[in-house]
Amino acid sequence: MKPTGRGGPGRGQGRHSEYARPMRRVPVTLDAATIAAAKAAGGGNLSKGLRLAVAALVKQQGQAVALALRRRRKAPEKSRPAGSEPAPQD
Repeated sequence: MKPTGRGGPGRGQGRHSEYARPMRRVPVTLDAATIAAAKAAGGGNLSKGLRLAVAALVKQQGQAVALALRRRRKAPEKSRPAGSEPAPQD
């Protein structure tokens, strides 16, 4: 019997990951229509459908989406309104 790449003693047992990067479990709240659309896009797999939708959005909108996401992660900097100068000290 030939090995199938699953199970058995030693390293490499079990099902291999579908993705090279590690995944993180994140709870989301979605309406029924979004769930149905994501499952349809992912062949019955909700998470896969969401990943495909995000990948398509990033591809469609280019780097603008990635840059916006990076900006949201950074803490907002304190800034003064335009034209306001600090009071001179004597």
